[in-house]
Amino acid sequence: MEYATGYRIEEFQCSIAEYKSFLKEQALEFQELNISRTFLLINRMNADIVAYMALVSDSIRLSIDERTTHFPEKIMFPNFPAIKIGKLAVSSIYQQEYKGIGSLMIELARGIAQEVNDSVACKFITVDEDIENDEHVTDFYYKTTLS
Repeated sequence: MEYATGYRIEEFQCSIAEYKSFLKEQALEFQELNISRTFLLINRMNADIVAYMALVSDSIRLSIDERTTHFPEKIMFPNFPAIKIGKLAVSSIYQQEYKGIGSLMIELARGIAQEVNDSVACKFITVDEDIENDEHVTDFYYKTTLS
């Protein structure tokens, strides 16, 4: 398994070792197995990977109260379709130089969800908050949903 030539996968630096190894060792395999799709943000000047995110299909279960509060019409489904951001990593090099790359990746996920919604319903975006590796990740996702 190889990525398209030219991308500098091996040089991707991330403060979380698991995210670095996922990109290098598992992302392509997961894509071939239809487990996730990994989207790369590439610096066109030098082919660096600035950031990546792995997206997967998901659903969320809403209680009857949540359904009636958020949907005035009567929705009979207990589960609602979603896209999950399974992994999101920004290069430590670019993270120091530029602010907002993680937020840009969230915006890209929103755009992908809208595209998917043209052919398959997608009501929500969910995230795997990796609080074991970053205790402030919840704050990041909360902040980006407000913008």
